[in-house]
Amino acid sequence: MLKFSKEVNKLILLYSGDQNGTNWIYKQFDERGFINLNNTFKLRRKHLESNQSLDPEDEFSEVGFLLAKVSGEYYKFDREILCITHHLYIHKDFPVDRKTFVAERNISIFSRLDSLVTEDIYIGGADSTAIPESVFISLLKKFPNSYELKKYAEARVGAMLTNYINTKEDSQQRYFDYMNKKESKVGKNLQQHFTSLEVYRYETILDKLKCSSLQTRSPRPANRGILSPN
Repeated sequence: MLKFSKEVNKLILLYSGDQNGTNWIYKQFDERGFINLNNTFKLRRKHLESNQSLDPEDEFSEVGFLLAKVSGEYYKFDREILCITHHLYIHKDFPVDRKTFVAERNISIFSRLDSLVTEDIYIGGADSTAIPESVFISLLKKFPNSYELKKYAEARVGAMLTNYINTKEDSQQRYFDYMNKKESKVGKNLQQHFTSLEVYRYETILDKLKCSSLQTRSPRPANRGILSPN
């Protein structure tokens, strides 16, 4: 379990191991030199919070790590921990929790954002380049949930199979319908949504539909799909 503790001049990441305890952390430090929490936080012994009482023999003790230090009105995060190239600044008043950093299926949010930008990232506050808090919260909601990923996978597989064999249902259309229904809540269409999903580097089914219309194809039965495989 991950928690975050805001202190006067720093932000602490707190880990408690539930059923597995926490003493495995110290074993990993000795054997590998680091641990990886939620495929997002790469932590080494040097990142341990200096003020905590270390007891490797207490398998259920909470372990703290120094995640960020205060810089002006922002928390400045340790790039090595988050495995990012650019500096990350999050305003001190922003409500930080696990979902700020980790999407479903342990997708590292800031690792994905870092791969798309060419400058430091500011979240909230008055910095001229800052992403407004409301916009960032909206962006977090764009990361796909498990159901969406399942439908996307079904649509991709269906797009390939339908060129060779009859399928039970139009999985591609079901995915389009689901995404358009999801986006209708905020007034966006599917194509606009896919633009925002560049974060995940999805290969869009919409593009496959456009490309397939340009290819020369032999006549096919009416109940077969229109997509061609990659």
